[in-house]
Amino acid sequence: MGEMSNAGKIGALTTYPIKSFDGLAHDQIAVGAYEALPSDRRYAIAPGPVDGEPSHIKPGHIKKAKLLNLARHGDMARWRLEGSGTAMRAIVGDSSFAIPDEGGALAAAACAALGIEDADPHWIDMGEKHCADVETPLLSIMNAASLDAIADEMGFAPEAERFRANVSLDGFPALAEQSWAGLTMKLGEVTIRVIEPIARCAAVSVVPGLGSVPENLVKRIYARTNTTFFGVYAEVLVGGTLKVGDPVTVGEAAPRAAHAF
Repeated sequence: MGEMSNAGKIGALTTYPIKSFDGLAHDQIAVGAYEALPSDRRYAIAPGPVDGEPSHIKPGHIKKAKLLNLARHGDMARWRLEGSGTAMRAIVGDSSFAIPDEGGALAAAACAALGIEDADPHWIDMGEKHCADVETPLLSIMNAASLDAIADEMGFAPEAERFRANVSLDGFPALAEQSWAGLTMKLGEVTIRVIEPIARCAAVSVVPGLGSVPENLVKRIYARTNTTFFGVYAEVLVGGTLKVGDPVTVGEAAPRAAHAF
């Protein structure tokens, strides 16, 4: 058995400005140390009020149970984003809405489309914070070869979009990321430290663009890997600009830096 490769490249870069909507692809994107990608999971929609304003939620994190999310509302997979920056718009059904949703029209339409009775729609803007599944600002990273391995197990190829990764890596062996926790990695000019694997939930079973759930993908992941993990979270140690095609190398173990998020 040959030596496992510790080098690859960035295959794709994606941000998800609105939680549980589809993502926006980037050829390159800047990221700062101990920050998430700009505007990633900045916005969300809640069917009712959340506890306190975002600035008062330590450390600027709202649990997904309070928000519209794919695990509970698979039809959100039919919604999409177009444009970017001040020209970004959200498409729900046949209607298009400007982002940010300052008048609340998108939040109201989303709750109505999902048939949520007695909703009190709220548009959530976390500013420089985030509406991700973890409290600290991290990158989510996927190994494309691991997706291929799951496809071999399932007999069909699940869409990469199901896993909502910020960074997809090419050139590494399948499941290599299972040994990356605690290691540093160089992604072009950016240095990261892998924190932990990502435990997957029912959201990955939802088919992008359709909203259907033909089978339990988490069970399939477990059958192939003996865990429910797919992908890893990482913190940025040295910021810079990430670019598709940048070389990626796995480095040495390093303690997690003390940082006040």
